Amino acid sequence: MNRFMKLLKNGRVGKICKLAALVIALIGTAQVLLQFYAIWAVYRETRAQPAQFSSSLTIVYSALPNLSSTLQSVATTIFYVVVLYSAGNIINAFFGPAHDETGTNNIDETAITYGPLDDGMIIESLDKRR
Repeated sequence: MNRFMKLLKNGRVGKICKLAALVIALIGTAQVLLQFYAIWAVYRETRAQPAQFSSSLTIVYSALPNLSSTLQSVATTIFYVVVLYSAGNIINAFFGPAHDETGTNNIDETAITYGPLDDGMIIESLDKRR
């Protein structure tokens, strides 16, 4: 368990989730492109044999199962990519290294800070000027 917590604190688990989202996006894109190519091949085959496939309705019914499968692949790929990328961001937000926060919160001790004014403070500062 100590090794896993160390991986969480170093931000490696979040990076692995983001990398997995990228890999799934690439594989899903390749799968969808291959499925569109298969649909195009079925369409070309049905157009090449007009005697066997006379109506355009037959062409639609022959390509419809492939198109349905392609749309399911698109939806599944998008879902997995969004879930993994979000999980990586959430893991890094909760367990990631804290060095990002310390770099942005440097307080300059010579800076002028303004606070709310009271009536008593205004009267004291006026009395000191006189």
